[in-house]
Amino acid sequence: MAGIEFAQFYEAVHGRTPFPWQERLAALAVAGEWPETIAVPTGCGKTSVIDVAVFALAAQSGVPASQRTARLRTFFVVDRRLVVDDVSRHAEALAKAIDKQEKPELRWVHDQLRRFGGPRALHTAVLRGGMYRSDTWADVPNQPLVCVSTVDQVGSRLLFRGYGISDSRRPIHAGLVGSDALMIVDEAHLSKPFLDTLGWVARYQGKDWRRESVAPGLRFVQMSATVGGSGEKFELDAADFASESLIPRLEAEKRAELKECGNVAQAAAEEAIRLAKGGADLVGVVLNTVAAARAVYEELKTKGEAILLTGRIRPHDRDTLLDKFLGRMKAGRSRKDFSRLFVAATQTVEVGADLDFDALVTEAAALDALRQRFGRLNRLGLGGGSPAVILKKRGKEQDWIYGPALDETWKWLNEFAITEGGGTWIDFGVKRMSELAEREWREGLTVNKGHGPLVFPAHIDAWAQTNPTPAADPAVAPFLHGEKALEDADVQIVWRADLDEVDVKEWATVLAAAPPMTTEALPLPYGAARRWLARALGTTAVADVEGAATGDEEENPKRTALIWMGEDHEPVDLERLRPGHTVVVRSSEGGCDEFGWNPDSDVAVRDI
Repeated sequence: MAGIEFAQFYEAVHGRTPFPWQERLAALAVAGEWPETIAVPTGCGKTSVIDVAVFALAAQSGVPASQRTARLRTFFVVDRRLVVDDVSRHAEALAKAIDKQEKPELRWVHDQLRRFGGPRALHTAVLRGGMYRSDTWADVPNQPLVCVSTVDQVGSRLLFRGYGISDSRRPIHAGLVGSDALMIVDEAHLSKPFLDTLGWVARYQGKDWRRESVAPGLRFVQMSATVGGSGEKFELDAADFASESLIPRLEAEKRAELKECGNVAQAAAEEAIRLAKGGADLVGVVLNTVAAARAVYEELKTKGEAILLTGRIRPHDRDTLLDKFLGRMKAGRSRKDFSRLFVAATQTVEVGADLDFDALVTEAAALDALRQRFGRLNRLGLGGGSPAVILKKRGKEQDWIYGPALDETWKWLNEFAITEGGGTWIDFGVKRMSELAEREWREGLTVNKGHGPLVFPAHIDAWAQTNPTPAADPAVAPFLHGEKALEDADVQIVWRADLDEVDVKEWATVLAAAPPMTTEALPLPYGAARRWLARALGTTAVADVEGAATGDEEENPKRTALIWMGEDHEPVDLERLRPGHTVVVRSSEGGCDEFGWNPDSDVAVRDI
């Protein structure tokens, strides 16, 4: 087989033809012309950019490295933890299809990728928690790779300070992430500081800063339907709007009632029950904090079957939940033999999660967040009516997550809403909301994530020193999340039952026999982790938004804990705790259950 078209490859993998925009993007990628921004609406198959990147690499396998524009490694970056796993399943399914070579098109792609000399045609990896021993993806530098990651994990590696890896491995990870790599930043408007840092990295890889290029450099693409800026954007065109398979997704009506209330969690539970009685079998309820989502779950589970989805959950527990319930929630599911289900959730379902609710109740948020949430309602456009409710708490107190953007969005929605029959509603259908947002856009409807710090050559010189680390070592967190990142970047919490019966002096020995694993680590904002470890009396409110501020702390007797860094370890000291650290505590400390973070619980945590 001399060569194939992307449509043939895509259909061989997925059993269906690609959308017109996917074919156009593949043609650009093969020609080495990735757009700066992919501005395709949610629900239109954006995860397929992974397929595009892999196909472009296969198509250019015979091109010398100095001329090849397709990158050997693709990093798909998104700051939502549930989504990391959802996208990873897509990547793994793609790799398995290529390995099986059940069709000639897949055999051709397999053979082309094997020309790079790796042990597999395509390797996949997930970076979702800083943990020693979890870096096997970096063992073979000539291996075609798709890696799904968060900003924290891939960004810290790019800047030579990989969270959870040893000093000796840091330059290896930096070289693999920063060279011959394509970085796709999903929902890029959530990661503006990181994009600024990527821009600086690309600049320092340019001809003005190095004499010769030893390998293709880093290329990055931002992907978001709500990203600002005046740069080149790849968008849907007339062929997409005329596509029989896309029309239902783009034109489905999603009528959302606008309501104010005193207690959002209580009102959300009441509205979910009302919508279920109206005939909706799968009702999604999206709140802005983990505590509010848990409160709704506690109420709804008394009225029927309910689950809680947040990003503040151990991967093992998340996998257990999804194994049991994903088939009842995902797009394209069979609607037979399933009873009613309430899904209480946080922002973790906003990005990339392939969920398809029959009805939606959501707390008010910034416009971009709301548009993402509505992307989980009647996702494929196959349902009939798609009822929804947006709830806003009465009062003038500014929201601590979305700030003034929440109030501005609420005003904007009411300005263009329709009032009839004593109620107010607005259509959040993909096409109609996109047209309205483009026509009536104004500043203040989205959260201003600010800019990342300037990256000077002195920063690069310091970071490049990895073993030993220099005394003057710039923290990388602000370059990933902005000025408040030192407080809000994640640490990992691990619970172990066998430590309850062991003196703290022996903890390191016990852990060395069975080191912490990524599947048992719960990600928690640095500030929230400090307060919990200190038994603080202050707020325990946590959002599923990367870089959202948290409250102050009041210290009490501290919990006994250990910072685990592989062969290196030390008793935890709040002054030494840093983003990316893994902290091990006794199971008897509580703070977690089957649905994740539960700081008010004193029930012993199951050791997994």
